Parts: sequence; structure tokens; C-alpha cells
Amino acid sequence: MPHRPRATDTFGFIHPSLDAHTLGVESVRRLLADCGFRSCVADAAACRALDEPGRPGAFDPVESWIRRERVSVLGVSYRLGPEEGEELCSRLVRALRERRLFAPDGSGPVHAIYFAGLPETCRRVQARCPEVSGIFAGGESPARTLSILGINAAVLPREVAASTRYDDDRLAFGRRLIADGEYQSVPPPDRSGYPEYGHGEDRAVLRILDARRRDLPPLIRAHVGPYLADRREAVAL
Repeated sequence: MPHRPRATDTFGFIHPSLDAHTLGVESVRRLLADCGFRSCVADAAACRALDEPGRPGAFDPVESWIRRERVSVLGVSYRLGPEEGEELCSRLVRALRERRLFAPDGSGPVHAIYFAGLPETCRRVQARCPEVSGIFAGGESPARTLSILGINAAVLPREVAASTRYDDDRLAFGRRLIADGEYQSVPPPDRSGYPEYGHGEDRAVLRILDARRRDLPPLIRAHVGPYLADRREAVAL
């Protein structure tokens, strides 16, 4: 039976310290606050512990945080490599069971656990960790987020509910644009109009200045992988 959040629940969110993708966590926290729920984010020691989940004693700070904050609904976020994310979630679930932190298994406080990650990571976690109550692969609307967490959207204040409907309409509009495919007929602008373009001296500032001079569309930032387990190697690459 899925856990239905109660007014006394505390939602706790944790992510490895190496994963800087925290905007989604803060968005969910604001949504929960609007619904009247308490939430907290793991302290630095607990987040660092997830950087090396296989190290002996690594889970101690995580358990301390869960018990200290009386976390009853646990959210785990990992937006990096799928294999590492799957292994992280699996180790975390196993540690919760071994330490009897799951409410159904013992006297622990945790009634439910959720996972947020890349779509491929979420598929892996779903297949490997049946204990996970729900997953967030990115792009969920506020209404869908509440639904996954088992919260009735009717508890939202009227002004927040109106904003949620706007978000749903906005996402629906975006999906229609993608489905129509008309955007594919619009060629990208030629940004090669300045001397440093494509060379070692090229810089984002130079590209922005050239775009302003020629009235080009704004630059679009995209994250480019690959993610590597060795962070120093990944940064150097």
C-alpha cells in the first residue's frame, strides 16, 4: 500500500556532494511548503557520504541525519551517470533495510523513498529497487509531482493552484511544438562572423558581443557530457 503523506511527515532530500543539480530539489521543497509539509535537505556530511557509498561506515552520517530530522519520506537525487546512480540507490536501499530504518521492517522512521535522476537511471532503479515508491525523470509538472508523492493537489492554495495550471498549459504547449516538428525547418544562425570563432582564443563573451553586433538570437546553453566516475578526468576532458 503506497504511503499517503500526513501532516506530521518530514520530507528529507539528499544528493551526493559531487552532484550540483539541486534546482529540482528546491522546486519540490517550495511546492511541499505550499502544501503545508515540512522538508529538509541533508547536511554536508551526509551528502559527502554518498560520494563513496561503498566505503565502510559511509552511511553513518546519513543515518544520523535521518534520525535527527525524523525523515519519514526520503528523496534521493542523482543527475549524473546511470550506472553509478543505479548502484547508489541500490546501496542506499540496502543500508536502510540493514539498519532497520524502513518503518515496515522495524522501528525506523522512513515510510517511503523516491528517486530523481536521468531517464535511463530511473529505468534502472525501477527495475532493481522495488522499494522505491516513485521516480522523477525530469520535466514533471507540479501537479504530476504531487501525484507521484501521493499528495492531492486540492491542498494547494488557490493562487498556487492557478500557477500550477499555467505550468501544465506551458508544458502542453511545448509538447505540441515538439510533436509538430516545425522547429526543425528553422536553420541555426551562422555565428562564425568573428575572427576568433572556433579557435583556441574563442570565448563565450566574444560570441555574445558578435551576436549583439549582428542582432542574432541569444545563445543557448547546453550541458555536454560524458560524465565520468573520475571527476578530475571528466573536468579535464
